[in-house]
Amino acid sequence: MIAGGREDGYRGYTTKSKLDPGEWRVDVETKDGRVIGRIGFEVGEEDSDVGPFETIER
Repeated sequence: MIAGGREDGYRGYTTKSKLDPGEWRVDVETKDGRVIGRIGFEVGEEDSDVGPFETIER
């Protein structure tokens, strides 16, 4: 969650398909390019024993 705006902060959603396996991160930026939030995650191989998708809330 990004603090500010309303009592519970802001929310944002995006999707991306056909990701290459490996380490990924998502940066939240202001209009002028300043990073104000970041979260990292790992994408596994298609046939790996990765569990179900998980919603991450902070």
